[in-house]
Amino acid sequence: MTPNLGQGANQALEDAAVLVSVLAPFLEQTQPSPAALGGALAQYDRARRPRAQAIAAQSRRAGRIAQASSWPVTAVRDVAMRAVPRRVLERAELSVQAWEPLP
Repeated sequence: MTPNLGQGANQALEDAAVLVSVLAPFLEQTQPSPAALGGALAQYDRARRPRAQAIAAQSRRAGRIAQASSWPVTAVRDVAMRAVPRRVLERAELSVQAWEPLP
């Protein structure tokens, strides 16, 4: 994940929380079945992959925009960013920040 949204550590914490959630049922088992563990890990992957990939893609896009260096592109970017209503920016921020662990 690129550092443009500052989400690397946050995503790692979310990963850990979901992983703990799906593996918690196995804590008391001395030898859980490989199939059950595989199912739990598949559940983890289904829960995390869409959000993690979406945030990684959003971070890459933000980086490409922020790191543009040609003056025509930077001029358009700067004007466009000033024109974006604050509520639109806040909604974009909330889409990254809003997260609920598995029930």
